[in-house]
Amino acid sequence: MGTYDCIVFDMDGTLAESKGPVTLTMAAVLNRLLALKKVAIISGGRFEQFKSQLIDHLDPAYFAHLTIMPTTGAQMYQYRNDSWEQIYDESLSPEERSRIISALSTMVITAGYQEPETYGEVIEDRGSQITFSGLGTTAPAGVKATWDPDMTKRTRIIELLKPALSDFCITIGGMTSIDITKAGTDKAYGVKKLSETLQIPLQNILFIGDKLEPGGNDFPVKSIGIATIAVADPAETETLITSWLPA
Repeated sequence: MGTYDCIVFDMDGTLAESKGPVTLTMAAVLNRLLALKKVAIISGGRFEQFKSQLIDHLDPAYFAHLTIMPTTGAQMYQYRNDSWEQIYDESLSPEERSRIISALSTMVITAGYQEPETYGEVIEDRGSQITFSGLGTTAPAGVKATWDPDMTKRTRIIELLKPALSDFCITIGGMTSIDITKAGTDKAYGVKKLSETLQIPLQNILFIGDKLEPGGNDFPVKSIGIATIAVADPAETETLITSWLPA
């Protein structure tokens, strides 16, 4: 952890299993970390998803040290005056959202990846982000793990989408998802906004994520030159955080 003033984490695959809650032990080490450092979480889900996965399992005494960045950094929330306040929201216009949803619906069929059985919404409108989930938003983690482990399917869909949506940011997220936001609104954008909001230089921010390889939705943070650590799963993240904490 060194001299970093803020530690930024991805959520799914880093702090918790896909759309699942953090474990009791993960919540415990995060509470101890929050007592020492400012922490930010940036991921593709809505604020409500962050609440059920993470916030509801943490000690409110440390909320003032926590920043939540939903929809891949297109939004920011901080705990002020005893409640979570939205600091900014890079919302898509109704026309932009309609255009993205139409293109996604067409390209998924063109690519041949329309599944006969799905769980929940396949295309989800999150206001500041449109998310495609190959098997639906509520698919079991075990089922999702086998759908596109090498990201081949989503890479193919993105290649088909690019001509129609060249003025948007399109990234691979989670186990089965593609996230689409305003141009330039990715995790690098989110971390830069975090740096400005907290008045912490980028060189004093550390990012932890499981999708730091090219094509992954954590990869853009490398473009702004901050320190990063790649993890394989939440268990590795928990071990890493524990190693930073006093005995």
